[in-house]
Amino acid sequence: MKLLIPALEDAALHQTNRLEHVVIDLQLQAEEVHKLGARLGSVLESTTDAVFMLDRQWNFSYLNRHAVALLKADHELLGRNIWDEFPAAIGTEFWKNYQATMGSGTPVKFEEYYPQPVDRWFEVHAFPNDDGIAVFFHDITDRRKADAALIKNEKLAAVGRLAASIAHEINNPLESVTNLLYLAQSSTSLKEVKELVVTADRELRRIGAITSQTLRFHKQTSKPTEVTCDEIAGGVLSTYQGRILNSNVKVEIRSNARRPVLCFEGEIRQVVNNLVGNAIDAMHSNGGGRLLLRNREGTDWRTGRKGLYLTVGDTGVGMSTQTRVKSFEPFFTTKGMEGTGLGLWISKGIVDRHCGKILVKSSQGERHRGTVFALFLPFESQPEAAKEPGALTTGSVWRET
Repeated sequence: MKLLIPALEDAALHQTNRLEHVVIDLQLQAEEVHKLGARLGSVLESTTDAVFMLDRQWNFSYLNRHAVALLKADHELLGRNIWDEFPAAIGTEFWKNYQATMGSGTPVKFEEYYPQPVDRWFEVHAFPNDDGIAVFFHDITDRRKADAALIKNEKLAAVGRLAASIAHEINNPLESVTNLLYLAQSSTSLKEVKELVVTADRELRRIGAITSQTLRFHKQTSKPTEVTCDEIAGGVLSTYQGRILNSNVKVEIRSNARRPVLCFEGEIRQVVNNLVGNAIDAMHSNGGGRLLLRNREGTDWRTGRKGLYLTVGDTGVGMSTQTRVKSFEPFFTTKGMEGTGLGLWISKGIVDRHCGKILVKSSQGERHRGTVFALFLPFESQPEAAKEPGALTTGSVWRET
């Protein structure tokens, strides 16, 4: 026992010393964690983004000052459930994406609008962590309003261009009718008068068809409707008939699609009108060429969705690689003062809202020169109406090389 007691005392002393060192190490680690936490908090407070964190019960565990200001809460949010505090977010992109991040641990990025009392558009990044999710977001309302203003200006410019084209298209048959009526008044042959009146009637019907297509182009409904590819393409071609003849352009059509697609007809006409107009411009400067319109039913191999493929091709000057890459960017144009650089950007936004895709291929080679735009619209989808302020949504642009 005399030998055992000193040994036990030494062991206890050694263990006490070791525990003291462990405690000191833990204290140092705690101090370091506290310093790191303070530095992280300082960074999150100084960032221009609003930041909040949610635990796995959907309660707020942290908010920086920007988040408190943007969320416009009139009381403390820490510890409160986000869905109880912001019930209007349930079922929206906020709810869907936060659920996905919390459930699958997948980071997400999206844009969404929250109504009154917040009444703002946000760009949101959500990231998973061990305790729940962290959300970084900032106000993009002003940017969306600026986008909306650009779209309205481009629509006005498009109306002006279309009006000039329609005026030219209507003027030709009106001149024919005037001349035919003059000849009919001067003729003494009843048979000749009848033939002249029949011809005048045909020209007036042509004017009526142009007017009807113009009204369909600008008419927009609050709900999508079913329309065939032939109806869309035929209406657009009728408004460009004069330019096609003056530019020495030959139109080649191959139509294999019979199933109608659900869409906002006026918007899709705007897209096709823009593509056809660009194709004619590309060939006019080249002395003429072939305008190729093709349509068929097919499958988007990336998603497996069935839908309508519409291609608009030309044998014009083609695009360089740099031009093709930038073709869907706003304000990029190769037409100088005559172009706004917004047509294809807006067209892509329209196609995105229809859950479709738009692709471009182009060549400036000696043997094969020209550009082809391919538009895909799925049959089984519900097109999204434009939201205010700002009619465009973000998304990737597909381009083939």
